Amino acid sequence: MGRKVTRRRRKAYIESLIHNERQQIKKQKEKKQFKNDRELIMDKLSNMQLDYRQNTKSDKDILKRVETEKEGGNRIKKSSKPIAKKQKTKDRRRRQKIRNRMQQAVAMFSS
Repeated sequence: MGRKVTRRRRKAYIESLIHNERQQIKKQKEKKQFKNDRELIMDKLSNMQLDYRQNTKSDKDILKRVETEKEGGNRIKKSSKPIAKKQKTKDRRRRQKIRNRMQQAVAMFSS
């Protein structure tokens, strides 16, 4: 049987729903503002004319990165595991496969 919901519980539940909605709206506004600010900064940086004598390789790299970010392309996905750990796992699996194949071959020839 279901538990009888008291007025206090119902009120608390409704208040929590309202609070969650407000938080979500607040987050969306912040996200939108951040996106707008970022676009403005990117536009300013890409339109800025750097003095060619002081223009170094790093400046060019930064501007190139700014352009790609502006277009939304070439995003580097962050790997969940560090590369070294990933490589170790790959190597271990590869060795395990070889070991299994050897065992199967030995079993076939011995029988």
